[in-house]
Amino acid sequence: MNALHFDVSEAEHTVYRIADERIEVFPEDRVVVVDGAELPTQARQFDILSLLARQSDHIVSVPAICEAVWQDHEALMSDSVFTQVRALRMLLGEELGDRKTGAIVTKPGLGYRAVSSLEDKIILPHEENDPVYLIADERVAVNPTATTVRSDGRLMDDISAMEFKLLAELARRPDRTLGWFALVSEVWGHAYLGEAAKSNLAVHVSNLRTKLGSELGDTRTGALRTRRGIGYYSVSSLGVYPQVQRIF
Repeated sequence: MNALHFDVSEAEHTVYRIADERIEVFPEDRVVVVDGAELPTQARQFDILSLLARQSDHIVSVPAICEAVWQDHEALMSDSVFTQVRALRMLLGEELGDRKTGAIVTKPGLGYRAVSSLEDKIILPHEENDPVYLIADERVAVNPTATTVRSDGRLMDDISAMEFKLLAELARRPDRTLGWFALVSEVWGHAYLGEAAKSNLAVHVSNLRTKLGSELGDTRTGALRTRRGIGYYSVSSLGVYPQVQRIF
């Protein structure tokens, strides 16, 4: 990293700031400044970082990155996106480049996200068309627009795409039982609803519980509960056992 301080007049330039404003991206000048010093990025690396920073705190899918940076989907046939993101992380250093707690985090099966703040914060609704589903005494927050889940303020980056869709479907209608037939149809979008599909659903619910932790993931008293022989439901409050309504 260049040790010289880089100074740009904010009045004349657009700037995207991420990671507690420690990283500044100047799209017009194609310059990245980290902790006051210029970062020597290559063209593809800059384009990816600029794209992510412009949409900070939102997941940008690999196809979207390919479309914006490569103008086609050819990069999907290789590990080009992964390679460029990995190179960016190396340039950013051990702290800012950490794939889980740094400036660019990976959402398995979904894409990448630049964070506005390195500190985990609960994402709350800020406008009518960007709802956040809050369950388990508001300890679990599911943001369907940003495709993020936070548990006790901790960002859960290890949730897969299917696990996210399942959790969002349950959190959208807390205290209501969703039959396994309905869940498989909504989450996987196919009509095959045999025992294999039912078992697959149970595995995904089990994985979600494990990732939520021993308390929130408890099968009887946690955030996601089972109605035997019918399906699953999320709870708005951990301290009650609601008379859950069934939804097919």
